[in-house]
Amino acid sequence: MTKLISILLAAAALAVPAAALAKHSDNDGPGKGAAKKARAGLFVLGTGTAANGTFKSHKLGSGTYTTTIAASPATTTTTTTTTPATTTGKRASCSHATGTVTLTSTGTTAGTLSGNVTGRLCTPTKANAKRTAVFFGRLTVTTATGTAAPAAGTKGFVGYATKADGTTRLFLAAGKAGVRQALQRGFHR
Repeated sequence: MTKLISILLAAAALAVPAAALAKHSDNDGPGKGAAKKARAGLFVLGTGTAANGTFKSHKLGSGTYTTTIAASPATTTTTTTTTPATTTGKRASCSHATGTVTLTSTGTTAGTLSGNVTGRLCTPTKANAKRTAVFFGRLTVTTATGTAAPAAGTKGFVGYATKADGTTRLFLAAGKAGVRQALQRGFHR
């Protein structure tokens, strides 16, 4: 499972459009009068349930998270063919999923981050599987306040895996620096 999440995050990090990351570059060059901006990145690890729990982050400290992620119906493309809402393989059944994620921390590192997510929600086909649900998707940060403010408007990734006992491990990486932190710090541990 950790290999899968590592591969998905690495592939997704490579898929982020250059234009989305361009506003975070430091290529203003000398003599242009541009001050160096704070890195707009955020990396969070959380535990709890798929709907809510607690998280830890270097930038936000600790706090709570809430998610509302659900499978969405099939989508129609411009060629008038429909993309199936659910695909079933030998090991899992995966559906398109959309929703929101909100992080809230208090204290000296108080901040709030809210964003929309779009991705794939997979459930195992076996009754005795170790994981009952896995989600991985793209994040667009819609609101960020306090210490999370530099992440406003950034794009990133969010994912979670729910074990058979109901406990969930969540990760969130927003912005180029957040994705880099996720890869360097071993988010899957």
